[in-house]
Amino acid sequence: MNNRRNISNNSRNTSGNKKSSDSGEYNSTPANRFYTAKEEIKLRFYQVPKSLFNNPTYKNLSLGAKLMYSILRDRLDVSIKNKWEDENGYIYLIFTVDEIEEILEVTRKTAIKHKKELKNFGLIIDKRVGQGNPNRIYVLKPLLTESLKCKNSTSRSVKKELQEVYNVHPIDT
Repeated sequence: MNNRRNISNNSRNTSGNKKSSDSGEYNSTPANRFYTAKEEIKLRFYQVPKSLFNNPTYKNLSLGAKLMYSILRDRLDVSIKNKWEDENGYIYLIFTVDEIEEILEVTRKTAIKHKKELKNFGLIIDKRVGQGNPNRIYVLKPLLTESLKCKNSTSRSVKKELQEVYNVHPIDT
């Protein structure tokens, strides 16, 4: 009981308010490490489509392959800037297994495994171009199930109905 009283007394500051158990960590963390509402986020992030988690089609896709998909998807921006389009206007990227190994910090075997998974799940096409040339990787859009698709309702519907609240979802791809 005395031990409990000591802990209780030690967790109060001079004003009698209870201190947070991790206030030392909070107070010792530099201010520039916290996100604030006023600042513009300057960090770049990889985006992972929610459908890779919500669609049963991708249930058995490994987390490594999902992360690799988001990295490949991010690289499409570079391909657009470089105007890497094929004769059909489809954007492709050139991304070697060595680069995948380096970014994901995995072995060559694991990088190849993730790439094969993405091919098997229909999320990329790895097209051979010719001997001595790197393959073209086409990143495909994930499939959406009916439950992930939204109803498109507008306030300008021709047919007047009772006002209803629809369960409208954000654009989750």
